[in-house]
Amino acid sequence: MGPADFLTSLSKWNKKHGAYYDIFMLWSRMRVIGDPKLGREVMAKRPKIFRRGRRMQVSFNYIGVGCSLTVAEGAEWAHLRRLAAPQFSKMNLRSVFPILLEETQLLADRIPGDGTTVVQADRLFTQYTARTIGRISLGIKLADMDEYFGTDLLLEDLDSFVAYLIEHLFYALPDWTWKYSSSYPLEIAARQANQRIEHACVKHIKAVRERMKVAEATQDTQSH
Repeated sequence: MGPADFLTSLSKWNKKHGAYYDIFMLWSRMRVIGDPKLGREVMAKRPKIFRRGRRMQVSFNYIGVGCSLTVAEGAEWAHLRRLAAPQFSKMNLRSVFPILLEETQLLADRIPGDGTTVVQADRLFTQYTARTIGRISLGIKLADMDEYFGTDLLLEDLDSFVAYLIEHLFYALPDWTWKYSSSYPLEIAARQANQRIEHACVKHIKAVRERMKVAEATQDTQSH
């Protein structure tokens, strides 16, 4: 089952089984929250009551994804969430609104207006999300989006992540069995994807720091 098939199945199961239900695959169980209101309650009460499956942290560690809000739990998650909270203040959100507006307009321009052309909406909006996060969180300039974050290669890397996680989370094979299974190449592809994403992030973070140093040096020179 590929990522697209899995997401389609989730949508169908949500309509059939309601707000929440369990998925059993071999000896793994996952509870799916299909109702937005219930989902908000789950997220608001984290990390004391609800947690992700322990297998998810293992899956991310296998491909080199370290400590982050995506995989952290408990006190570690709460600490990271407090560190990130100031970035979502009203003042900061107002300051990035022009970028959101510009990327939204670019998204609209990529959608044919003839009313007959079929587009892959999931890929368009995934790219829109990646571009927006890249420009806001990493300070990537619009002219540099074609290097990675605005390309099809990033979408392929994200597909590799999802395909690997579906297999590794649900089937939960022992290490020695997993490495000899037909699904193991998915881990290799996801690890390579993670390396490309990490390389791109580090590159742009360094570029932002260099721009900040130049701006500070210029300001000091002007003040003297």
